[in-house]
Amino acid sequence: MPRNGSERAGAPPATAPLGIYVHFPFCSVRCTYCDFPTVAGRDDRIETYLDALIAEIDSFQPDAEGAADTIFFGGGTPSRMSPQSAARVLAAIRGRFDVSDDAEITLEGNPESLTAETLSGFRGAGITRISVGVQSLDDAVLRLVGRAHDARSAARAVALAREAGFDEVSLDLIAGLPGEDLDAWPDTVRAAAALRPDHVSVYL
Repeated sequence: MPRNGSERAGAPPATAPLGIYVHFPFCSVRCTYCDFPTVAGRDDRIETYLDALIAEIDSFQPDAEGAADTIFFGGGTPSRMSPQSAARVLAAIRGRFDVSDDAEITLEGNPESLTAETLSGFRGAGITRISVGVQSLDDAVLRLVGRAHDARSAARAVALAREAGFDEVSLDLIAGLPGEDLDAWPDTVRAAAALRPDHVSVYL
């Protein structure tokens, strides 16, 4: 019988790879557009939160079998945790789940907290990919939505990530932010491309 595209090309794998998401809700400021569960100005609670997070990881009963090939630290601003804390969480994950040797381990970070020191520390902790929260490369828009960085520091964060040895660097952009001139959006895209990221995520 001729194939029409609806048939399976082959049997599905016995166990599909797992993806693990770790939420870190702490930020330096709360941006005007954000609707994620985050808090600003409560860094004194970070270690208590991480203790609870690790306790939850330790007690988790997975429904699926298989090795995790992606781990993603999202937020919030995960780059506000210390590299030592990131290593501690990763150790808890590896103690509870089977993690592939070549797993992609991403940490989201904002430019103001991605320093040469922290990036080197995150690399040593086992992070393999950095996702930089650029959002816009228009300083006026960044100020209007409450971001704590400017376009220059965003570019600097990307360069520092490369210098720290990260082969995979991603950028987050948001289209249609308050105060943004959509006629200038192509300029933002070109400026982002000029940073030579390996991946760009665009959100509305």
